Amino acid sequence: MTAVFFKRFSKIARLLLACFFVSVGIYASVLGRVTSAPVFRSFYFLVSKTEHVQAGVYQSVLDGGAGFVLEENGEYFVALSAYRSKDQAEKVREGLTEDTEIIEYGVEKLYFKSYKEKRIQGEIISAFSCLEDCIEVLDGEITRLDKGATQSSSKNILAMLLRQFSFLGEKYGGTIPAFEELCNRAIEQIEEALQGIVYVTKLRYLLCDACFSFVKMGEYFSL
Repeated sequence: MTAVFFKRFSKIARLLLACFFVSVGIYASVLGRVTSAPVFRSFYFLVSKTEHVQAGVYQSVLDGGAGFVLEENGEYFVALSAYRSKDQAEKVREGLTEDTEIIEYGVEKLYFKSYKEKRIQGEIISAFSCLEDCIEVLDGEITRLDKGATQSSSKNILAMLLRQFSFLGEKYGGTIPAFEELCNRAIEQIEEALQGIVYVTKLRYLLCDACFSFVKMGEYFSL
């Protein structure tokens, strides 16, 4: 009985081992055909930890922050804003009295695995590049408002950004569905700002949304 058991166990083990090597071979073959493009872009979210999300969002907005919710390993954080450099995030953090920390999200490379992705990889790379440009403009406008820019001048910049998001949503929406969704959210938020007062807290929320969406779209094109 024992001999039969070990014989069967040995056969199963050999079968599993063979399947493993076949899987490794297939994966290696796929990787061998993968193309990639460098991005190397990181974003730094200045956040405070919260156990009560709604209260945390309310307090963040009250303090001039974005109120953008992030979840990490089952814990919730509320972002005050997102930054394109760690030094900038650290500088802001040093000036705060509340307990905050910095969470980094980034995209190193985009990987194109399927035939379709390789065929349109130029469009995909362009979409990420255009989104990064929009993030830079939005970040700059937040800085301008913080330094006392007029509502009129801010609305001129936002109107330009609105046209850009509208164009990008139409151009790349079919390439990356999540990109179109982000553009639609951005359009809605900017239109709301243009009809009333431009609040820096609203722009910070949109910035966080754009930066986080950039990373999430990057994860879609990961290995």
